[in-house]
Amino acid sequence: MRSSARDSRQQPTRAARFWFICAFVLMMIPSVRFNVGPFTLLPEHLAIPILLLVWMGNRPRANVRPRSAPWTVAWLAATILWWLFTLVASAFVAPSAMESLRLLIWICANVLACALVFALRAMVESVIRPLVAAVTIAMLVSLFGWVAAQISGTANDFVESDYATALFRLEGLFDEPNLYAAFLTLTACAIYVWRAAMSAGLLWVFLLVGSVSVYLTFTRVAWVLWAAVTAAFAIRQFGRSKGVLVAIPLMAALVILALGATPSTRTAGSDPLLSATIGRLSALFDLDRGTGLTRSLTIDSALQDLTMHGAWLTGFGFNGYSQMHDAGVTSYAAAYLPTLWVAIFYDGGILAGVFFILAVAIFWFATARVGSSLFVISFALLAAATNNIWFAFPWVLGAIIAGRASIPQRTAASLDTAISVPRPFLSAATSTAASAGKAVIGYSPPGATVSAVAPDEVASSGT
Repeated sequence: MRSSARDSRQQPTRAARFWFICAFVLMMIPSVRFNVGPFTLLPEHLAIPILLLVWMGNRPRANVRPRSAPWTVAWLAATILWWLFTLVASAFVAPSAMESLRLLIWICANVLACALVFALRAMVESVIRPLVAAVTIAMLVSLFGWVAAQISGTANDFVESDYATALFRLEGLFDEPNLYAAFLTLTACAIYVWRAAMSAGLLWVFLLVGSVSVYLTFTRVAWVLWAAVTAAFAIRQFGRSKGVLVAIPLMAALVILALGATPSTRTAGSDPLLSATIGRLSALFDLDRGTGLTRSLTIDSALQDLTMHGAWLTGFGFNGYSQMHDAGVTSYAAAYLPTLWVAIFYDGGILAGVFFILAVAIFWFATARVGSSLFVISFALLAAATNNIWFAFPWVLGAIIAGRASIPQRTAASLDTAISVPRPFLSAATSTAASAGKAVIGYSPPGATVSAVAPDEVASSGT
C-alpha cells in the first residue's frame, strides 16, 4: 500500500522549482518599494501569488495527501491569537489606526507566505541547493557593491554609511545592515537543518562568503551567532572529536581576547577596518554609549508608556511606539522599537505577547529533533536587536525548517546516511547525474542509496 503511494507521488516540475526559487529571491530585496494607490508593496508580497500558483499546480493527490499534526494546528492557533489581539489594539487603541492596520496586513501576508512554503514542503528537498547557490550569488554581488563604495567613497544600494567609523556597512538589498545580517544568519541555520541534502563544496563556499558578508554588516550579535552556526557545521562535518570541540571555542576566545586587549589607539583613517572591529567588540555589552545606550533608553521609554497609560492589557497597536513618539530617545535614534520582545507587548498587550512567545515555543518543541535550536536561539537574539517579523524571511525560513521536521524519523535517518558523505563541489559525477536527470537531491557516491520522501509518509511526528 505504501509502495504504491510512493510510486504515484508527483515530482515537482522544473518550472515549479524555478518559480519557487524566484519567489524566495524576491524575499531578499525588501528595500525595493512599489506604490499601488494607498498601499506600499514589497517584492516579497509579489512572491505570494507565485507561491500560490506553484502550490495549485503541485498539490498532492487525495490518496497521498500529508496528514496534519497537532503541533501545526497549535502553532497556527497561537499565531492567529497573537495577530487578533494586536488587531484589536490597532483598530481601537492605536493613535493612527489606519497606519497600524496597514502594517498588520504585512504581517498577515508573511504568515500566508509561511503557510504556502510549508504546504510546498515536499519541494524543498529538490530546491535547497539552487536556493543556497542563489543566496551565495546575491552575497557576492553585494560584496562587490561594498568594495565599490569603499573605493569610490560613495554609498550605493548595497551599503550604508556607518556614523561611528569611516567604513560602509554592508546591507545587501535590505533596509539596514542588522536585517541583512539576520537574513544571512537565519538562512545558515535553515541550511544546517537541511545539510544532508547539500553538497559539501557549495556548503563551505556559502559559509565562506557568508562569513565575510556578516562581518561587514558590523552587527555584533550576528558575529557571535554566525560563529556558532559555522562551528556546528564543522562539528557535523569533522565529527565530535575532542580536538574539534576544544579547538573551535579556544580559537574564538583567542581572537576576542587579542582584539579586546589591543589598545584602540588606531584612527579610523589609518586602519578603519581593524579600528571598527575593535570598537564593536569592545562595546559588545556596553549600554552607556552608541546603539547599546539607544536600545536601553528606548526600552525604558516603552515600559514607562505601558505603565503610565495603563496599557499593559491593550497595548498601543501595531508599531504603536512610532505613533506615540515623534522623535527617538537620542538625536541619532529613530522613533521605533528596535526590540521585538518588547514590541509584541507594546503593540498588542500582555496576551498578544504571551501568544507570540507560545507560538515560538511550539515551533521549537516540534522541530528540535532536526536541529532547529540554532534557528530559534538566533532568531530570539537577533530579534532583540531589530524587529524582523515585519519581513517574510523569518517566517519562510521557519516553514522550510518545519518541512524538514515533517519527514518521519526513519526516513530522515536513511536520508542522512545516504547523503551526509562529503562530496566534491561541482564534481564531474554530479554534473553528469544532474544533466541526465538522475538525481533529485544531489549526487550520491556509488553504493549509496537515496531515500526519497513520499508525500504520504509525512509525518508520524510531523506535519
